[in-house]
Amino acid sequence: MDDPAPTPEDVACYAAELRRHVLRRLGRRADLTAFDADDIAQEVVVRFLAGPHRVMAAYPAPHIYASASTGSRAEDWRRSERAQRNEGARLVIDVAGQRSVARPVCTLSTLLPCDTPTAGGGYDNVDLIADLTAAMRRLEPCDRELVVAVEFFGHSVTEAATLVGMSRAHASRRHTRALAQLATHLQEPLAC
Repeated sequence: MDDPAPTPEDVACYAAELRRHVLRRLGRRADLTAFDADDIAQEVVVRFLAGPHRVMAAYPAPHIYASASTGSRAEDWRRSERAQRNEGARLVIDVAGQRSVARPVCTLSTLLPCDTPTAGGGYDNVDLIADLTAAMRRLEPCDRELVVAVEFFGHSVTEAATLVGMSRAHASRRHTRALAQLATHLQEPLAC
């Protein structure tokens, strides 16, 4: 038998308890100010209010939902704050010679200052490009698109995910796996 739908009073009581539990959990974190904790608590409550009947059915007590959702909301909040402050971004010189905040872009022209063998028989740039090209061809087409978009054109993984039509999480996993495959392929001796 289905439980009856919660009344508006039940939802309001649950939301108030949820906010209290979230604030208590966030109060233990030294990296957050009171304002930060309040913002995160507000996000958790708004998310709860988007589907209170579903949440209350899955999490009968507010402290259980607070425990399940506070960590992910805090991490999402931290990421958005870092993006707004451009933390982690560097000033790079773009093609027009202007400085801009972005990821540094790797272009093939940076790999081509000379094509002579290095002292001691190491890689020269032509061999490196040939090996990189061969290793890239061994990747799946979608993985190759992700690597080119992120590593050569300087897109973020989120932007590259939109370009190839997949979720950010899936694109991130595939990009990481593709880089590991590239590293493995580049360490293998190539069959001539």
